Amino acid sequence: MFEVREVAGLSELEDLYGVVDAVWRPGPDAAPVQVELLRALAHSGNYVAGAFEDGRMVGVSVGFLAAPPGVSLHSHITGAVRPGAGWALKLHQREWALARG
Repeated sequence: MFEVREVAGLSELEDLYGVVDAVWRPGPDAAPVQVELLRALAHSGNYVAGAFEDGRMVGVSVGFLAAPPGVSLHSHITGAVRPGAGWALKLHQREWALARG
């Protein structure tokens, strides 16, 4: 079972970036997200979440509110290094979006 929750602290955002790197292995100029952008998204009320197994982040999901305001969420990136963590994240993201209309 995975614990899925929003993350906003710098240390966890760095861990989130580490999972992105493990899943996609982007080049230094091609990362789909950067820690600074993750921090801005998290602090402005967007969806930035991690899936944890035994206290270790094993999956990530990032989305941001889109037009029209209050109606749409753009799911930007979701990935996991453990089977099932991606599914758990998408269910959590769905609940998060439904709670916001």
